[in-house]
Amino acid sequence: MGGWTDGWMGGGMGGGTEPILVVDGMTKNFDAQDFRRRLQSVGKLDAFTVLISIRVDRVCSGFNPILTTEGMKRGGLVWNMTSRGSMIFGFCGQTLRGGGTYRTPIVFTDELLGEWVRIGLRRSKTQGSLQIYVNGDLVASEKTSHSAPVDFGELNFGNWKPKANSEQLDGAIESITVFDRTLEINEIRRM
Repeated sequence: MGGWTDGWMGGGMGGGTEPILVVDGMTKNFDAQDFRRRLQSVGKLDAFTVLISIRVDRVCSGFNPILTTEGMKRGGLVWNMTSRGSMIFGFCGQTLRGGGTYRTPIVFTDELLGEWVRIGLRRSKTQGSLQIYVNGDLVASEKTSHSAPVDFGELNFGNWKPKANSEQLDGAIESITVFDRTLEINEIRRM
């Protein structure tokens, strides 16, 4: 797992301008079923922005994990890509009827497969909304009924269960940046 640097950077938990977590470095491919990347907790966040530089090589059947937190326990989050190329974001412990799962239109089309893209997830508790961005463009925006802080406990990327037959991302992640605030749209476009 060498080559990645995980660190706390400025900002703290007070909504500063600096990210609270930056993981940058060499590309990590998730083609081995036993590989998953775990990071330390950044705590519970009411508002956040997560930016990920990702390359999807192939859209597999089932779910293609991008990010899960806190071992999928209640209060955590799950960010997946479906077998059709759309993205799903969900709050653990919430049901579809409870408004805890949100889906984008198809994002990862044949044209984007094998290409590096920057995806962003932005939650504003005060506005009660969740937005997903691809290369700085808004692709989905939803009102959310989930008002509790999201638990960014242990963060897992690219694989969501520690089993040999677990679903995994067929692609690579190069960088992850987490902010403890809702970035403005122009800030997302600049990154």
